[in-house]
Amino acid sequence: MITHEKEGTFTVRFDRMADGRIAGRIEGEDTPVYVHKDSLPASLGETWTCRLFENSGPGGVNYFAILLDRLEDEAAEEPKDEQAVEEFTINEDIDVDDYDPVLADGRKMKWRKIFRYMGEDTLYSDLLDDKPFIAYSSPDRKLIQLIPCDWGDMFCNDGMIRIAGLDSLANREKGLLIPYSTDKGTFILHFR
Repeated sequence: MITHEKEGTFTVRFDRMADGRIAGRIEGEDTPVYVHKDSLPASLGETWTCRLFENSGPGGVNYFAILLDRLEDEAAEEPKDEQAVEEFTINEDIDVDDYDPVLADGRKMKWRKIFRYMGEDTLYSDLLDDKPFIAYSSPDRKLIQLIPCDWGDMFCNDGMIRIAGLDSLANREKGLLIPYSTDKGTFILHFR
């Protein structure tokens, strides 16, 4: 496997591939772009400015991206109608036999407003503000309650927060999306 950095920065839009994984494309190229394991995460439909590393191997050529800046897409703005839009959060590695990303009424699940385990006891979410938090674990260690609190001892910075013991709860599966629910400003993270 030969990997080298491609000179310059590139605009990459991320969509779902036929196998269900999220990958990006550079406009005018068919070469798949995967998010590098040490990068910020990308969600379905997002467009980012990236540094790219070209990877040549027996399976062909692809790119690994280090995400730099997210670009706002005018077409992806929230609908302007008065009806409420329901959001659903799911885990990308669900192993339920009847799992279907399309709901019974034809709506598709959206991949944003997520919690993602980044490794080294670190959690990322685009829902977290830069402020202190406290966290409580359920006795069976299947739930974590994350509460914004002025006296909290865990600080969120750019959507990233470190929680001691998170590695064992997430089974060290870097990039794992964590299902969650909310209750009065509190986030409840659901682990298996």
